[in-house]
Amino acid sequence: MNSNITSALEWLAKILSVLVVPTLLWVNSLEVERAVQAKVIEELQNKVNNNVEELDNMQRVMAENTITLSKIQVTLEAMNTTLSEVRSALREHEQAHATPPPRRRRRRNNASR
Repeated sequence: MNSNITSALEWLAKILSVLVVPTLLWVNSLEVERAVQAKVIEELQNKVNNNVEELDNMQRVMAENTITLSKIQVTLEAMNTTLSEVRSALREHEQAHATPPPRRRRRRNNASR
């Protein structure tokens, strides 16, 4: 019986020895996969950081454009007011010179009758 146990232990050792190599390969593949995922995560973090910087720049440019557009709007409103005043003045000028002046009645000389 002692020989059967020894034989069984030898077979168990051989089977476990055979399983060690695939187990090591599996562990190695997991480590490689983890390293690849870590690299991908790092690249994604860099992209996110770059996108955050671009977003900050866009927000800054949008703020500057908002200020510029506000200034343009004020200028256009002032120009519209001035244009309305000029248009009104031109219309008044045209009306003043387009209608003939009222005729003066000539006085008849009583002496000439």
